[in-house]
Amino acid sequence: MRKIPWSLTFVSASFVALGALVLLPQPQVVGTLPATPSEQLTEPTTPAKDWQPVISKTVVQAAKPQVLRLELQVVDQDGVPIPAVQISCDHLTAFSIGHIFDEQTDAQGGFTSVELVHGTYELELHHPQFLATETIELHLPEDAGKLQRLQLIRGCVVEGQLFGGDGIPRNYGSLMLKRHGEEQVYEAKPDAEGGFRFPAVKEGQWEVSWYTNKQLVQDPRLSHTLLCRTGQSSKLQITIPTPDLRALNGSETMDVGIQELPDLNTVSPASEL
Repeated sequence: MRKIPWSLTFVSASFVALGALVLLPQPQVVGTLPATPSEQLTEPTTPAKDWQPVISKTVVQAAKPQVLRLELQVVDQDGVPIPAVQISCDHLTAFSIGHIFDEQTDAQGGFTSVELVHGTYELELHHPQFLATETIELHLPEDAGKLQRLQLIRGCVVEGQLFGGDGIPRNYGSLMLKRHGEEQVYEAKPDAEGGFRFPAVKEGQWEVSWYTNKQLVQDPRLSHTLLCRTGQSSKLQITIPTPDLRALNGSETMDVGIQELPDLNTVSPASEL
């Protein structure tokens, strides 16, 4: 029998061993090695069903339009509120002047207008016991919501009643009031009962007179100088001559002239004097 060389035997055994290794099942690895950073996976997130983006909403409320009104407080020179001040208001525009209202202050001297529109307004204040003032100009919206403190100055009131010499009230002719040393003249007309009143005037000496025509010579008996004091009233009884078309008998029972009285209520026909 022929012998096989040992070298061939070794090579054959090596091939057989290698084939066995290939056919054997792969070993299972127990445990896992730490994954490298590149191999670490985050858990996937699943978007919520019907997801909508969250949008921040800022609720913007429409600004309420400013209510435009004039608020007034009328006081005297001592700061005392003046009730029953007549307030006349006009609205000025580029094309016209519109009269808005005529109202009075309340018991506390206050007044609040109705709602107005933008623009310029002129106010005139009147009270029989206070001096007349210049026109007051206010602007809206600048002066809206601000209390406007307005001041009036007390004056002297000259008032009275006109009679005929027969003791019957007369309502014709005119009365004039002029301050000594000044040109300004105030005029007044008697009413149906002969009553008259001048606007309040400054303190000082004043001349009051009655006339039917300025062109006629003034009757000296119907001109009188009186002293006016601030905050006081001068009460006058003026008696004019009776002989006119209204007198039937021409008899006079009251003296012609101008008389100062302590109170207008004391004025009465001659029969009661």
